[in-house]
Amino acid sequence: MLNGSRFPNNYWAEAVLTATMLSNLIPTASRQNLKPYVQWKGVTAQIKRIRVFGCKAIVSLSKSHRGWKLGPTGSEGILLGYENDNTCYCILRLSDRKGIISQHVTFDELSFPSLGSLHSKPLTIAGRASRTDPVLVDEIQPEVSAVVDETHSEEPAAPCSNGSPTPEVGQSSSLAPDQAPHHIKVIGPQHPTLISGEIYSQNILPFSR
Repeated sequence: MLNGSRFPNNYWAEAVLTATMLSNLIPTASRQNLKPYVQWKGVTAQIKRIRVFGCKAIVSLSKSHRGWKLGPTGSEGILLGYENDNTCYCILRLSDRKGIISQHVTFDELSFPSLGSLHSKPLTIAGRASRTDPVLVDEIQPEVSAVVDETHSEEPAAPCSNGSPTPEVGQSSSLAPDQAPHHIKVIGPQHPTLISGEIYSQNILPFSR
């Protein structure tokens, strides 16, 4: 029963209880083809309520337990066994792994949901179980790529003729996002008041001080 229902081995107790209950509902030749359950209880057993152990079950939700008006009317689970003299079903609800006892259950006896990952909390993507761990956005490190501007020159830019200072490194500029930065190099005569560090012959005094 465990192999057919795809239950893990730690659900052996529920399988034994269900197997014992089914055995008591089978007529035996040693009891004149009577059912042990009938001889013990003195009432007729509810055989029509027997379903396949471990099959898919949908437990009906009352209006007070529904999230909203157009929400799901049932909760998905797996048949674990029977309660109250086979008049109620014991369903393992998949959403929180809790046992639910109810009479209002719909079964799909050809479907057997797997509980192989019962000990680890299942991860759901779009309402379906997934065995792969999700990739967290915070764990993704962006690739750092160096962008080289070919328009830059290794030579330092000369001062502008209007006397405006050259922007320092790290200083923000008001360039458009699609406009590449570039250096402006002035070619022409220098301003007469501009101080230069170069040595010229006209700057050397012809006499001693």
